[in-house]
Amino acid sequence: MESLNDNWRLFCSKLDKVKQTRNGIEALCPSHNDKLPSLTASFTKEKILFKCQAGCSFESVVTALGMQENQFFIQEEKTQPKTIESTYRYEDEGGNHVMDVVRFKPKDFRPRRPDGRFTLDRVTRVPYHLPQMLEAMKRGKGIAIVEGEKDCDNAEKIGLTATTFCGGSGKWRDEYLKWFEDANVACVPDNDHAGRKGMNIIASNITKVAKSVLWLEIPDIPAKGDLTDWLSIEGNDLDKFNTMVKDSAVQWTSDLANEWDDTADEYGEWPDYVTLVREEEEPRPFPVAALGTIMEEAVIEFHGYGKQPLSMIAGSALATASLACQGLTDVGRDSQNIGPISLSVLTIAESGERKSSLDKAFSKALRDWERAKADKMKDEIKKSIADHAEWEAKRQGLLAAIKETQKKNALSELPKKQTIEMKGKDE
Repeated sequence: MESLNDNWRLFCSKLDKVKQTRNGIEALCPSHNDKLPSLTASFTKEKILFKCQAGCSFESVVTALGMQENQFFIQEEKTQPKTIESTYRYEDEGGNHVMDVVRFKPKDFRPRRPDGRFTLDRVTRVPYHLPQMLEAMKRGKGIAIVEGEKDCDNAEKIGLTATTFCGGSGKWRDEYLKWFEDANVACVPDNDHAGRKGMNIIASNITKVAKSVLWLEIPDIPAKGDLTDWLSIEGNDLDKFNTMVKDSAVQWTSDLANEWDDTADEYGEWPDYVTLVREEEEPRPFPVAALGTIMEEAVIEFHGYGKQPLSMIAGSALATASLACQGLTDVGRDSQNIGPISLSVLTIAESGERKSSLDKAFSKALRDWERAKADKMKDEIKKSIADHAEWEAKRQGLLAAIKETQKKNALSELPKKQTIEMKGKDE
C-alpha cells in the first residue's frame, strides 16, 4: 500500500510551476485554465491538504490530476475489534429478556438491546437479576446491592442474592424504586471514594420505600476492591458474609455520607477533584446509532468512500434534516421556549477536508427542489419584477410631483417682490 509520502511526491509531480512556500507549495491549478499559481498545498502525517483560490472543488482537482480521493488520506489501519469477555443478561419480572450489558476486553461496557443494537432506546430499565431478587424478597431474604454485574454473578455462586444497575456506580433511576418496596437491603460499596459516593446515592433513594437499608463496608480487600475480591479470599462464603452483615453493617443514614466524605484522604483520593490540565483521553466512538436507522446507514455509507470523520458527516446530515423539517413542526425546550425544529451547525476543519462537498452531497435534494420551484415560478417572478418596476416608476413620479408642489407652495407664501426676485434669479 502506498504511503502518504509517496502520494505527496506523486501529487507534486503532476503539478506545473511548483514553488516551495513556508507552509508547503503553490502551483498552477490543474482544474481550470490557471495563469498565475492559485493552488496551495501541504501535507501532514494524516492527510494531503490543498485549496484552489479560484474555488475549484476537491473532486475536480483530484480528477484533473488522475488520482484517487483515498490517496490524499492515510489509510486507516484495521485494528482488532474489542473481544467480548462477558455478557450480562437483564430480565424483567417475568424472565423476559430486556437488554444486555456487554463487557469487552480491554475493559469497556456497552448496553445492548435483544435485537443486537448497542443502544438503550425504547428499553425499559430494570435492576440486574430482578426475577431472583423478587423471589428472595418473597421468601423474606435480604438483598445485597453491589457495584457491578460480575459481583452479582459471583454472589449468586455462594447463594447470595445481589443486584446492581446498568451504568455502574451511582447510576440510579427513580423507576427502580417500585422493585424495593418493603425490602431488606444491604448496600455494599466498592472500597474507594467513587464507590461510596455512588452507593450513597442509591441508599438515599431506596430508603424511601425499603423496610431497612444497611450499609456494609467490606474489610480485608485492597483499595478499589469489591465483593469479588472478598470472595476470592479462601474460606469466605455465605455464612461468613451473613456474619459480617450481622456484626459490621450499620443502618444507613445521611450522616454516614459526611463520615466517609471526611475520611476520603485515607484512601489516597481527592473527592470531586478537577485537574488544571486535562489529560488526553482516547476519543470515544461517535454515537452514530443515536441518529436513527435511516440517517445512521446514510452516514456510515458516506464514510465508507468519503473518509471524512463520522462526526462531520453526521453534522451535515443533521443540518439538512433540520432544514427539511423546520417548517413542519416545532420543538418545546421548556414551557416558554417553543420554536422551529432548527439546528445551527458549525463545522470546524482544515482546508481541503471537503466540508463543502459533504454539505453539497447531503443537501442536493433540497437544492434540486429549490431550483425546481424557481423554474416553476419563473414567469410569476418575472411578472412580479415587472410590477415592482412599474410601481417604483410611479413612486418616483409621485415623489417628483410632491417636491415640485412643495416648491411652488413655498414660493407662493413669500412677499410678491421677493418672489419676483427669486423667479428672476431662476430665469
